[in-house]
Amino acid sequence: MKHALLVDVLRDPALALGFDSCSWDTLLRQARAATMAGKLGLRLREVMDPEKMPPAVRRATESALVIAEKIRRDTTLELYVLRELFCDMPERIILLKGTGYVAAGLRAADGRVFGDIDILVPRAALALVEDRLKAAGWSFGAIDAYDERYYRRWTHELPPLEHRLRGTLVDVHHAILQEREPAPDARARMLADARSLDERFAVLQPVDMVLHAAAHLFADGEFDKGLRDLFDIVTLIRDFAEEDGAFWDGLLERASLMRLRQPLHYALDHGARLFALDVPQSVFRALAGEGRHDWFMRPLLHRGLMPHHDSAGDLLTAPARGFLYVRAHYLRMPLVNLAMHLVRKAVHRDAKAGTPSLPGVPPTPQRG
Repeated sequence: MKHALLVDVLRDPALALGFDSCSWDTLLRQARAATMAGKLGLRLREVMDPEKMPPAVRRATESALVIAEKIRRDTTLELYVLRELFCDMPERIILLKGTGYVAAGLRAADGRVFGDIDILVPRAALALVEDRLKAAGWSFGAIDAYDERYYRRWTHELPPLEHRLRGTLVDVHHAILQEREPAPDARARMLADARSLDERFAVLQPVDMVLHAAAHLFADGEFDKGLRDLFDIVTLIRDFAEEDGAFWDGLLERASLMRLRQPLHYALDHGARLFALDVPQSVFRALAGEGRHDWFMRPLLHRGLMPHHDSAGDLLTAPARGFLYVRAHYLRMPLVNLAMHLVRKAVHRDAKAGTPSLPGVPPTPQRG
């Protein structure tokens, strides 16, 4: 398996000090493919003055950081709009992923580029939230009846809603994760234990934030932003573990309660291997049973996590990503329904650029 230069530099930015022009070019291309040019710029600044970077690298990373800061400001402003729109709702709105990182002021938000605002509301409030967003200018856009039914029946969220004037994307979630055999009672604890930011918004508590990120990374079939999401998890864990001496025990306990031990194992395993995440051996021992298929899943996930650039792939990369794509659908829908769904999408597959190499749900906006 190839090992991406981007992974090496994110783990140890001092390695870039000895790069030649070809290595810098490859590094920058991989960072762009992974939507991590801003993260790369922050890491490089730890070991070198920006003025000493190759001009193309400096321009690209500084541009990405400017965009990330704009996204931070735009997100803050959009949350103000949503706060007013739902000011009379009795339920709290939970902010997820990049939106939550920004709102909570977490280091994981630094240099992060994302394209939508992810919110989680109780299923009972879903119709009200949808109606108000539509009345305020958001809509599903060009989506056919089948795809809308797919979202409502087989995913844990509504189709992405885009504002007709501002172009802002809002993803409305009504569950933590969509599974064939969900754990609704346990997952409800995540919502009940969320930490309030103000009278309207909340974020998941630290252990749940890590588990939610891990569950989505390793249950989603689209790994184009996978390396970014894994780096988020590593950053979250490092910060939370430093702040709370009981973090690891709480994380294990919560993973068992939520039936999310397997995605946690994958996150810790690849976080340690790719980014030198310091995981106590006692944690790995506690999760040992989840690694029984590592001989098969580890190389598949490794290829899926690498930047989607030719320099970071090999002959098995495309088949590995195809398998992970189908696996993600299998995790959420019965085999018969999955087969019918994939056949239908294969027949009606759109030939325009951006369509997945395997049939599935239509291309969606960049994940938060």
